[in-house]
Amino acid sequence: MANHTPEESTTIHLTNDIGCLASCVEGMSIRVDCDKSFFCTSLEMTKDGLCTCLIDDRTVCQFCWKKGSMGDDDLFVVDTRSHLLLYWFSLANGIVMQVHRWKPVQTTIDLNSEGDRWEGDVDESTLCPCGWGTYYSSSNCCAYQGFRVGSRNVAYGIHYYDAIDMVEYTGMIADDKAHGMGKLYGRDGVLLYDGVFINGSTNFRDLSKWQESSIPSHVEEFTLLDSISLPFVPLNLFSQLRNNIKKLLLICLSSHAL
Repeated sequence: MANHTPEESTTIHLTNDIGCLASCVEGMSIRVDCDKSFFCTSLEMTKDGLCTCLIDDRTVCQFCWKKGSMGDDDLFVVDTRSHLLLYWFSLANGIVMQVHRWKPVQTTIDLNSEGDRWEGDVDESTLCPCGWGTYYSSSNCCAYQGFRVGSRNVAYGIHYYDAIDMVEYTGMIADDKAHGMGKLYGRDGVLLYDGVFINGSTNFRDLSKWQESSIPSHVEEFTLLDSISLPFVPLNLFSQLRNNIKKLLLICLSSHAL
């Protein structure tokens, strides 16, 4: 693969239309700016870590941020209705280093010596998972159904409870963690939660209860501790927090008007 610099590349802006990706070649850069994005920021207030985007009501993409820029990772785009892996790019600093091509075939392969197996889309040349399928554990139980590329469960899928044929989670994922819009079910099949997940958690709305050294995109309450020092809070990154501040301002203005 050739070396490329940002200055030499043409930028493709992925918003709410994936058609622009059809013309993408090595050396181009990709910038993702979707309305419905799910990510975290560092304490320096730059996007950092895995991100999923709901491009439209059926299309999901997964990629990685690093210090506010597209990171050195793969970008996957999938169709959740047709169960097709649409695009797969390897990026470095947002530059497309490889446009992956694959020929999916339906087959069954062993994943390890313990007996776990994959049934579904496999790349004909590498004989590795590449697309939609089902992961069965060594005990012959369905553990996961969804998109898998190599050893990574990506973008969208369904997790099952161990040893029982009951759905635990269905929705957007990033490297096997619930990340984005999804639904959580109990072992009895009752819907427990329908909404946003960040890094596998629903406990992200109050930053004081968030257990990671990052700030989730959908945080709603922002209480700073003496031990945390932030340079500024760019409200454009936190839509729910911004909406809450707007509501507080309206309440304050209304009370003063009275």
